[in-house]
Amino acid sequence: MPFVTTISYIAREFVTSFLAGYLFLPVYVIIFFIIKKHYEKYKGFQADIAERIRKPIKELLKEAVFYGLVSGFAGSIGAVHAGVAMSSQVPLYLFVIMVGLSIINVRFMCISYAAGILILSRFLLGMPDLDSTQLLIIIGIVHAAESMLIFFNGAKDSIPVYIRHKENITGAFLMQKYWSLPIVFLSFIPEAGGGGLERLAVFDWWPAFKPEILGTGALALAMNSIIAVSGYSGIAITRQPERKAREMACQTFLYSLAMLAIGILSARIYAFKVIGAVFAIAAHEAMMLYNYYKEKRGEPLFVSVRRGIRVFDVLEGSHAEKMGIKRGDIILSINGRDVQTEDGMDHVLSNFPTFLWINVLGADGTTRVCELKCYPFGARELGILIVPREREVTYNIDHLENFAILRNLVARFKNG
Repeated sequence: MPFVTTISYIAREFVTSFLAGYLFLPVYVIIFFIIKKHYEKYKGFQADIAERIRKPIKELLKEAVFYGLVSGFAGSIGAVHAGVAMSSQVPLYLFVIMVGLSIINVRFMCISYAAGILILSRFLLGMPDLDSTQLLIIIGIVHAAESMLIFFNGAKDSIPVYIRHKENITGAFLMQKYWSLPIVFLSFIPEAGGGGLERLAVFDWWPAFKPEILGTGALALAMNSIIAVSGYSGIAITRQPERKAREMACQTFLYSLAMLAIGILSARIYAFKVIGAVFAIAAHEAMMLYNYYKEKRGEPLFVSVRRGIRVFDVLEGSHAEKMGIKRGDIILSINGRDVQTEDGMDHVLSNFPTFLWINVLGADGTTRVCELKCYPFGARELGILIVPREREVTYNIDHLENFAILRNLVARFKNG
């Protein structure tokens, strides 16, 4: 099938699904509001410690929709050219499973869990298996797209919070990203028509593997769409958010390659369908737990110091950003005066100095002087968050890593 023809068919299916899909649009809207609720909850943590909210929820959701659509379109090209064909009931089954899992924990909305459960349930209940290989391929394609999203977008808009870590106050960054990826796939139907492709294309062209459903008497090839939820959830304690995002992107990409390999093998060896379903769930969960415990048990990066002030975060467009002050730096003095607390820093800046020179100890152990002219109005604040030695409000890492709708509902019920 010509590449341009493929793109045109996929684009048409995208538009048709949103405008005329009786199930697609309601499902997309429901998932959108689940993601919106999740973002609102985590922005509340940032509001507790920063007066300036970096980016409104509306902007975050716009980015999630845009990147999800672009990645979904790219993934659809891969799915169609790989010959991924499933029955039209699969999107509904996956949606029901994803909603149920989101009640337990929002991060379980990932297609790895839903597709893995669907494959295993069919196997355990003795139901006909026609879609397992295709579902495994879809998991691989979605996570390949997700790895790119995490690499380029995963560290953006990370939320600074204060936590109790090993009995000390530590700064950490919540990294929460979710995308809805509409994936177009091929679907066999008994009669040609609708948005289908040419009937002969089924038999003349097949790039990857022959679907089992082809032997059930289906004659015509049509396009259908599915919404795959892709999510990235983590907390950066021992590393900068950018470094952690890169590491998670690499892990996710390796996971996607493994899923694609298992999916291709499952088209030839039946046992790999069950192996793939178990691996999809277990490996994805192991990846999440590994990164969680690595952060929890490692040495924190953003801790208070005996001399000076540890910079926890630098606000965009602030004086500190213009001076080149970075996360993890230690401010030793401002305009020749030693500073030990946030109040001391405010006192130095209380007379609106029009020129700043700050002695900074970098994370690499080197000392440098950062300077800035602030004519004509002077500087009243640097625009940084610091790691305090004492703080009344901190969070528990286990609470931040898990957003469970069911748990919150039970807590509200108990409280009245």
